[in-house]
Amino acid sequence: MEMRFTSRGDGRAEHGYRGRARAIGRRLKANAASAYELIGRRGRASRTCRHPFRAGRRFEDFLGIALLLVGFAAVFLDPFSVEFRRTLTPEIARTFRSITDLGKSDWILIPTGLFCIFLMALDWTRLNRRMTAALSTLVIYVGYVFTSVAASGIVVIALKVLCGRARPKYYDQLGAFDFSPFTTDAGYASFPSGHATTIFALVTAGFFIFRRARLLLFAIAFWSAVSRFIIGAHYPSDLAMGMLIGISFSYWLARQMAVRRLGFRIDRGDGSIKPLHTRWPLVAGRELVHIARERWRALRPF
Repeated sequence: MEMRFTSRGDGRAEHGYRGRARAIGRRLKANAASAYELIGRRGRASRTCRHPFRAGRRFEDFLGIALLLVGFAAVFLDPFSVEFRRTLTPEIARTFRSITDLGKSDWILIPTGLFCIFLMALDWTRLNRRMTAALSTLVIYVGYVFTSVAASGIVVIALKVLCGRARPKYYDQLGAFDFSPFTTDAGYASFPSGHATTIFALVTAGFFIFRRARLLLFAIAFWSAVSRFIIGAHYPSDLAMGMLIGISFSYWLARQMAVRRLGFRIDRGDGSIKPLHTRWPLVAGRELVHIARERWRALRPF
């Protein structure tokens, strides 16, 4: 499977920076339109292909897990979590403060977004078939990571404003369950945890792309989320809800892509989601190195 991008309107000669910018803009617009057309075509074809959610993966199952996990954390962990955190040594807090920024979304969204724009601005008509296949697979997976993190982050921002839960720093004055709905004050943006949502959305996307590194990815996501509790930014129930949002949205998006056979497929045996290309990083990397070598030889004066 490969995305056949076009670059309509590039036949005219362009000179100077403005001309090059216009050519890049036309390629970006044409390639984006081709990608949108491909997704729409795959979406129409997927309507005749039924893959019902298996037990434990349906929307009502997610709601049940959220009520159990988040409710348990809120009732039995949140009221005592602040006192437990105060018993930790400053060294532990400093250690977790150094890894808490892994849950920020900017270091994920900026490079993946720019990389997708760069690939979409290329003149794909000049690439050979192998390079087109490798880069089209790359843009699908990078776009999947970007969309998972960005969309789940938007949901979390909306929930933060809607709930307006006070952060643990106000525990002594307000307790663990003080809410001020529809506020934009950062001190009332505890539920759910945006860092936990981001890191688990990223890790879940990694689960489907790099299946062999699941345990390592989960360990990184777990301790990155726990760091938000250790430094006093969130309650345990905030982390639980963020984790569920990140996991569920990345899973839902991967499934929608699998139904359309865009980067993923649904295994007919157990109904699991599997990547269409298991060796795509090796293939894409090999093609990029090959192009870099050719360009370097062309630039060498001898």
